[in-house]
Amino acid sequence: MKLVNTISFCIIFLFLTVINLLLVALIRQGNHYLMINQTVFGFKIEVWVMVLIAVTISLFLVKTDLWQNYPISSSLILSGVWSNLLERLWFGGVADYLNLYIAIANIADLQIWTGLLLLNLQIFWPTELSKFNLTTLVNRNSHES
Repeated sequence: MKLVNTISFCIIFLFLTVINLLLVALIRQGNHYLMINQTVFGFKIEVWVMVLIAVTISLFLVKTDLWQNYPISSSLILSGVWSNLLERLWFGGVADYLNLYIAIANIADLQIWTGLLLLNLQIFWPTELSKFNLTTLVNRNSHES
């Protein structure tokens, strides 16, 4: 069961990160962004601090086994974090291209918030409906047939 979670986590993480970076490259090429954000929540933070934060978040998810128990929400969080970090390293800032009327964001930001929302639902309301876990669905379907 853990192997299936590991494989699904890796596939989802890599797929979402590559899609984010390809989308950013297309948006930057056509100048279709609303703004280039060079700050984090309004604060100018050094790149090495952002790398340290991304590594800390990654290690936290791995050491606490959240990535194995909740592969979809963990891969959403990590792909968003690493996509934003890689974009900041390559381009010097993050292109925000979605106007949400309460904030200007990008797909990676939405992945982080969606992953955090799903993770909170899964941890604090652990009902069968809130567990968006691929292995639960696979195991349930294999036992029914």
